Amino acid sequence: LVGNGPYRLEAWTPKRSMRLARNPNWRDPQGVAFGTVEILPIEDANTAVLAFENGSLDWLTDTLVEYRGDMFEQARRGERQDLHVLDAFGTDFYSFNCRPTLSDGRANPFADPAVRRAFAMAIDKRAIVDCITRLGETVASTLVPPDSIPGYALPAGLGFDPQRAKDEFEAAGWTPRDGTLANARGEPFPTVEILYASNSPRYRDMSAALADMWTRTLGVPCAMRPKDARGFRDALKRGDFMVARGGWYGDYRDPTTWLELSRTGDGNNDRGYTNPAFDALLDRAADQLDPAERLATLAQAERMLVEQDMPMLPICHYVTVYMFDPARLDGISRDPRLEQYLGRIARVPAR
Repeated sequence: LVGNGPYRLEAWTPKRSMRLARNPNWRDPQGVAFGTVEILPIEDANTAVLAFENGSLDWLTDTLVEYRGDMFEQARRGERQDLHVLDAFGTDFYSFNCRPTLSDGRANPFADPAVRRAFAMAIDKRAIVDCITRLGETVASTLVPPDSIPGYALPAGLGFDPQRAKDEFEAAGWTPRDGTLANARGEPFPTVEILYASNSPRYRDMSAALADMWTRTLGVPCAMRPKDARGFRDALKRGDFMVARGGWYGDYRDPTTWLELSRTGDGNNDRGYTNPAFDALLDRAADQLDPAERLATLAQAERMLVEQDMPMLPICHYVTVYMFDPARLDGISRDPRLEQYLGRIARVPAR
């Protein structure tokens, strides 16, 4: 590895360890606290937490155990000081398939934005955050996380509104007929299949909650459709889904890192969403030289996504759970993009 930072790569055994050593050519080598930094990849989340708790590790850069909600409650009550929940530059969402037909050739009810809006407003996101994820995440009504981009005014988005959800659903032509929901032609609303990766308890439980809320509020039948990680990705790329779990971390601090996901033909546009008016707003923003005007145009584009067309249903903005003892380690950043500078991290002097 060629670089000019405070550390250089000294040794690397793939999947086992990586050792960084202080770079003698750094502009201030004596200001770098540690002679070496050992990075250990630990695949099992439970093993990683145990390694931290028995003193083998100083810092866990993410904590993915199923019981981290319980750990967060302990931290909230002041019972532990080593758990740190940081807002991240990412958003949890579900994707609606926006194509005219489903992969098996059936007409797709989610091709209608009114249906997508109805499904969005039938979800109590606060209940999901409080009862399922349990990490105090910010409920999301937009794709771009709040206060993450200076000068960018977020649109309001759609909130939890069961009555309006029912009104939108009926306006889209779906009404109870002989004990089932059907359109004007008498065709029943199909069972809504929710696609998610089977290796994630978080998305299993979240998907089950969505199914329950949609059935109770809109009266639609729902079914869970778990797949292994590879099968999940393949189904997304083929458009073989009705509703699918999604998520995104911003690659750079600008609204386009989120909005380009919905541009017609974009490689990450798994939803098959297309709207020439939305694409035109992105093109206009790309040509605007005034930063404030450009951000206003991009906010208009996001408003189209989260209040009108709803190809994606934002649930909450991600958090990252660090584990470190602030009485022992100093200099770890809380930046939402999780940017860290190892040369600034040091031991807290003993008192």
